[in-house]
Amino acid sequence: MVKNVLSQRICIKVFALGMMISMPLFAGGEDASNATCDLERGKKIFQKCAICHSFDSGAEHLAGPNLYQIMGRAVGKVEGFKFSRKLRKSEDTWTQERLDAFLESPLEYYPGIRMAFAGLKKSEDRSDLICYLSSP
Repeated sequence: MVKNVLSQRICIKVFALGMMISMPLFAGGEDASNATCDLERGKKIFQKCAICHSFDSGAEHLAGPNLYQIMGRAVGKVEGFKFSRKLRKSEDTWTQERLDAFLESPLEYYPGIRMAFAGLKKSEDRSDLICYLSSP
């Protein structure tokens, strides 16, 4: 009897561990903050950004830097683009959380930057845009 109970507990623990490991796969390989994002909607929202930013591998910088593979990149440090002094001096890295706060109000997040964009007030818009910017 004790042996059966222990076997059941081990099976339950192994099953639970397997579920925790595989859950990101069921959510499209993204973490929980992007599990329900809309990639196509994010692409449409990016059109507001495309006035100043490119988003293709190897594309030239425009008025703003190319945003291709921005996640995990050091803030204010992209070869070939001269950032505002505030961004150049930053020791931050672009994460989903930092990008979300920045996109809500760029001039409040990094006062003194040259970016002429008021921000995206709707969290859903920011989430979908970040989803698009995180895509390969």
